[in-house]
Amino acid sequence: MRKQFKSISILSVLMLIFMFSFYGKFLTSPNSYLIDSEGDAMKNYYTYQHLIKNNSGIIEFEGMNYPYSENFMYTDCHPIQATFLKLINTYIPIVSDYTIGLLNFFMIVSILITAIIIFLIFIELKVNKWFAILSAIGITILSPQIFRLSGHWALSYSFAIPIIVYLLLGFEKRKSIKYLIYIFVSILILFFTHGYLGMITSLVALSFVGIDMVFSLFTNQLKTKFSSHLKLGLASGLPVLLFFIFMKIIDFHSGRTTNPWGIYEHHAEFENAFLPFLQLNDYLSNLTTLKLTQPWEGMSYIGVVGIIGLVLFLFKSRKNKIINKFENNFLIKLLLGSIIILCVAILLPFGLWEILIEKISLIKQFRAIGRFAWVFYFVANIVAVYGIHLVLLKLKGKGKLIIVNSLVVILPLLMVVEGVRYHAYLASIRKTDINVFDLKQTNNVFQTSIKSIDKDEYQAIIMLPYFYVGSDNYGKQSNDELSKLSFMFSYHLNLPMFNSYLTRTSIEESKNIIQLMSSNFYPKVIETDIKNDKPFLIVCHHELLSENEELLISRSHKLSSNEVYSLYEVTKQDLFHNTVKDEIIAYKEVRDSLVLKDNFLVSDSGLYFSHINFNQPDSPEFCESGCYTNMQSGYSKLLLINGADLSQGETYVARFWMYNEGENNGQDAFNGMAFFEKDKKGIKEWIFPITSMQNTQEINGDWNLVEVVLSDIDITTNYQLLLKGDDKAKMSYYIDEVVFYDQRLIIYKEFDTYLFKNGHRISMPK
Repeated sequence: MRKQFKSISILSVLMLIFMFSFYGKFLTSPNSYLIDSEGDAMKNYYTYQHLIKNNSGIIEFEGMNYPYSENFMYTDCHPIQATFLKLINTYIPIVSDYTIGLLNFFMIVSILITAIIIFLIFIELKVNKWFAILSAIGITILSPQIFRLSGHWALSYSFAIPIIVYLLLGFEKRKSIKYLIYIFVSILILFFTHGYLGMITSLVALSFVGIDMVFSLFTNQLKTKFSSHLKLGLASGLPVLLFFIFMKIIDFHSGRTTNPWGIYEHHAEFENAFLPFLQLNDYLSNLTTLKLTQPWEGMSYIGVVGIIGLVLFLFKSRKNKIINKFENNFLIKLLLGSIIILCVAILLPFGLWEILIEKISLIKQFRAIGRFAWVFYFVANIVAVYGIHLVLLKLKGKGKLIIVNSLVVILPLLMVVEGVRYHAYLASIRKTDINVFDLKQTNNVFQTSIKSIDKDEYQAIIMLPYFYVGSDNYGKQSNDELSKLSFMFSYHLNLPMFNSYLTRTSIEESKNIIQLMSSNFYPKVIETDIKNDKPFLIVCHHELLSENEELLISRSHKLSSNEVYSLYEVTKQDLFHNTVKDEIIAYKEVRDSLVLKDNFLVSDSGLYFSHINFNQPDSPEFCESGCYTNMQSGYSKLLLINGADLSQGETYVARFWMYNEGENNGQDAFNGMAFFEKDKKGIKEWIFPITSMQNTQEINGDWNLVEVVLSDIDITTNYQLLLKGDDKAKMSYYIDEVVFYDQRLIIYKEFDTYLFKNGHRISMPK
């Protein structure tokens, strides 16, 4: 690298000019801004910063998922970097005041690091220096990983794949043990930066080993190269094994989903690698309303120069029969390996991958499998530049220096022109904000709120409207403003929150935390898991609250309020106050005024309702009186309603109980959607909004109460209540007791063990 100091200096100057034009303030004032402050971006800043400054330990992240916490490796917090900075902060506490700036600075500088490493690869391949400098810049600017600067911070390090390629090239050239050590350490560090980076780079090296073994087999060198293959295979594969062993040892949370959603949705497509969707959409928008769509996770467009150069390389290698040259041999193996990885990212052949995915749950853990297409982007462009280099050498040998010098500049410039569109697009969509983790930079209203609260008086925060994102089985989505406010309060008060914005959380823990917002006449498992008796701080954003959230506020003491949010305090006793007796008393007070209709007591016999209590002799034993059961993959028809029986202008509610237990804590038991379909003279249409059944917050033991609302009644049509799960689902739904009623109506019925109230089952006191 010392020999290339001058070239690297030139490259660095050119790259810095480009970087300052798009990311200047993050280089000059990195601690003053957040590159993006919405969604995953804000969460990933929060988990990183909270772990460094507030966490009492390292392994268990304490900021969310109260009272259970979460393993830090599942929080996307830059685990190894955050751990290192936390250790430094232990002895130099002021460090945590600048760690947001350090993260911003390193993410942006990593763009320069990528260009330098790609340049060094080209030098190893004996590419002309100027062409190497400019091509390294072009490949870096066009890198699809730049889009990760919209929030997936730990995935933004585009030097990850090039550094493994560089080390592989070094090992193949020199067979030095130090390169094996570098490969092993690099992959391991990348695993503890982000699991995807570790697995992707491990596959780069392992695929190269596999292809090299096939080459050796056909050239009768398999035995002589066995030692080299074994060493490189161990250096590439051991980090995977060590990572998963480490995760098995330190993860104390049981019941994580083995079937995360997304692998069939987040794979790459062939056109991801060869069609520039941003550029084409710019062009198409001037001609038509047509838009080109591609899976975002699979973005890996190699560029015009990449496509041309790849063709030239393959043509030159075949025509001139120079495949035995070291550089060509290395690049062909690397390219074949990247094509295999691209096929993995595209799920080709699909039939084989579908079998593997359904049989091996580990594969599903990498649900955004389209990201593996990044390998093909880098390898294809490295190979392409080398292929163009061969053509330039031939032209130079013929004395066509003007053409050569022109192409040395024009071709990389074309990469830059295509890549600039990425950075401009990113700048247009990101929501840059002040560094809200520095209290001094927040507004006066928020500072006043923080200073008015004695955090030692509370044990945790409840954010309303309530949200929980995590298990793929239970949850309720948040909006950006709500989640951002929750992170700010949690961080600055150093208080954990029940709410979560995570992935793959324990299904059982998620169920218990979601149940916090269930009606208070249902027993809540989480109450026994909270050992602290301190009250809770409620941060209520001024949005529409659910009925149960409104009831929680009514049991709380108001502390302060402003235009954006209000603060409340609720005691543990009031939070978990069981209202069964209150409900029984309320029922007895109105019982005599109710009217008997179809064996139920109702508040108005003129208002519509229907009730179905399934009684099938072959129902599973957990159903008290029999269940409706059907495969999730099909359409389940629970209810048929004649519109002529309803009243225009009124709103109706359907409720039904769905079984939530079973294998793996009831994994996927109620994943799917519930909705009404109207059928008018044979024309069928779904009615929105559609209910996601996993969002229900009414949980009573092994059952969830799902609610679907019907309004804008048309008395000339018929309505059906339908359920639909994933087309690939292998499970069945188990449904009990469907009730459909005019929302103005109150419906009661006494059973031996419970009181029925508008679909709810309120246990009768013994």
